[in-house]
Amino acid sequence: MKNIVLFGAMAILSTAVNAGGYAGVSMGRGKLPIDCAGGSCKDSVNVFKLYAGTRFSAPQQIDLGIATIDGLEVSYMKSQGATRTVSEPTKIKGLVLDEFGSDLIPAVIDVNVPFRQKLSVDALTIAPVIRVPLAAGMAVFAKPGVALVTATLDSEWDGRSQRSDSATKVKPYLAVGLEYEVYKGVALQGAFDWMGYKVSKQSGALRSFSLGAQVAF
Repeated sequence: MKNIVLFGAMAILSTAVNAGGYAGVSMGRGKLPIDCAGGSCKDSVNVFKLYAGTRFSAPQQIDLGIATIDGLEVSYMKSQGATRTVSEPTKIKGLVLDEFGSDLIPAVIDVNVPFRQKLSVDALTIAPVIRVPLAAGMAVFAKPGVALVTATLDSEWDGRSQRSDSATKVKPYLAVGLEYEVYKGVALQGAFDWMGYKVSKQSGALRSFSLGAQVAF
């Protein structure tokens, strides 16, 4: 399946050069849920998206009544890591004052050591583009497709890297939003993106909202 997604991405990009192609970039904020059991979490993340697609010619478009399937699009999305931090009790060897408070003696000391996990997700998506025109130069869109999602979970104990788990899986993908052409061939776009992920014992869905611009070529 990974090879199919990559081949589809390359085919769309090569077709876009010879047809009604476009490319864009957007940035935004999102929620990347991480298991918070017994600790404190930060699941708000920054999201970066780079995308490109091709518009079908009129005979190739599929009429759905009020909507039209008029293109194919690929994108690369990357999220900044969500984090989980807990304090884990452990024992270390050290020195403490004796009962008289005059001499240091060896002892085993109970301390809390920070344990931190960082979850990051990046994905390659491919989806048909369904558009509903609202007014001149303005349309809402939906992009239901699939995503090749790589989720990485890094673990640190007391500031030292402990382990890193990574998993790549094919997941459903959906984007919905609004685009507005401000100049001929230049459009602004706002979009909500959703995709699932799974790595180790962590699973959930990245949800994000981003704003960006695209240029036709």
